[in-house]
Amino acid sequence: MSWLAAVLCLGWVFGKNLVEEHRIAEARTKVVGTVTGTKSGLRGSHSVTVAYEVGPGRRLVRSFGNARPDPDNEHLREGDPVTVHYWPPDPTVARIFDPLRYPTRLWHLAVPVAAVTGLVLFARWRELKQDRSARGATTPRATRGS
Repeated sequence: MSWLAAVLCLGWVFGKNLVEEHRIAEARTKVVGTVTGTKSGLRGSHSVTVAYEVGPGRRLVRSFGNARPDPDNEHLREGDPVTVHYWPPDPTVARIFDPLRYPTRLWHLAVPVAAVTGLVLFARWRELKQDRSARGATTPRATRGS
């Protein structure tokens, strides 16, 4: 049953991202924010901290981890303007790339989830097959004509 919990957790994490990006894409609400900080990490990861206003007196500051797939975001520096796409009912649900511009992002999430699910199901199938083989080896089979 632990394999089921693992698959459900992966689905929840990736599914939540897809739901947020769908909401942002449908709302098509955007503002221009200002980069307040950048950070480069190991293996090419890059995060950008952006301040943006979503209404009179409502200023938000949010960090966007691994600010890709938009290659333009890799070169952002403190003080640069950046477009923030957000969901109006909850402006903290935001992205600094346009979800409509990157429709293939679904595949970046769906393929790993499908691969992990397939591996888990294969491992479970193989385990069941081995259990059946082990039981079959200890239980004599009836033969015809005896």
